[in-house]
Amino acid sequence: MSGAAQLDKSQNSSRVRGALRLSVVICTKDRPESLAQTLETLWRQTRLPDELVIIDDGRQAPELVGAMRAAAEMRGVRFGYCNKCDCPGLARSRKAGIAQSSGDILLFLDDDVLLDANYVAGIMRVYESDADRRVGGVEGVLEGLRYARLQMLVLRFFGMDSPRREGQILKNFIGVLVRNISAPTEVQWLTGCNMSYRREALEGVEIPTDLEGWSAGEDRAISWQVGRRWRLVATPEARLVHRKVPTARLSARQTGFQEVYYNYLHFRRFMPQDFAHRAAFGWLAFGYVVVNVLRRDWQRAAGNLSAIWKMIKPGEKSSEASD
Repeated sequence: MSGAAQLDKSQNSSRVRGALRLSVVICTKDRPESLAQTLETLWRQTRLPDELVIIDDGRQAPELVGAMRAAAEMRGVRFGYCNKCDCPGLARSRKAGIAQSSGDILLFLDDDVLLDANYVAGIMRVYESDADRRVGGVEGVLEGLRYARLQMLVLRFFGMDSPRREGQILKNFIGVLVRNISAPTEVQWLTGCNMSYRREALEGVEIPTDLEGWSAGEDRAISWQVGRRWRLVATPEARLVHRKVPTARLSARQTGFQEVYYNYLHFRRFMPQDFAHRAAFGWLAFGYVVVNVLRRDWQRAAGNLSAIWKMIKPGEKSSEASD
């Protein structure tokens, strides 16, 4: 065995009999370079996962899949690959990842994140210090996420953000990202780019697999259900950067449709339907249009308006949500 391989395997010396097993699930589509960079940061972890599962909505070249398998197996990490390009959609990929993985803890990562070297160790420390087994989900902290002052004022005005309520879900069912915490903090939702759950916490959770493409808001829909029975925690000991690599998976118009209409579907399902909550969502929908007009993203704004029309006329069907 080569010295490099011996070094890689030694990184998993933290695995002990009876310890929680971790499966990392990465849902990806047509971003091989970005995925490779994410995996580079995964292989540099001070604690490696027990399993890596790739759920592919695109067409990864066989040689790339082979290289990922070899890199995992060299480090003593079980590898799984599932291509589902005939049935795409992020929410469906989440469900496939649950079915294809075997760990006690499932960590979902986007294919364009960069992990701090202690990210996995930080996540697992929360679970393994939870003697009462009340923590059902854990996420890390996003670094480098900054808005200009005017931009933040606009987002806050329309209920798209609220820095004083990090990790909370607002009346319009929008989730506030976690950015500035100094200790493990209980939250109401986990962001999809780096959310982890106990496998048992996902039992009985309905994954909204009718959502196409990007499946906007599916992470909040999952979190909200888990959070009814379990604690959700964000920890500053696990840090990452979400690069949001631009790839034209959906048209601007489709993106605009989903960001309003799919969030509306989640809002209708999970939030009270009194005047205050409905008014908050209506203001949010209007805000999306305004923000996209200010960006001069006319097609995305048109998608927003199409979604608002469908909300008003729910009997009408639209194909704009498709991938």
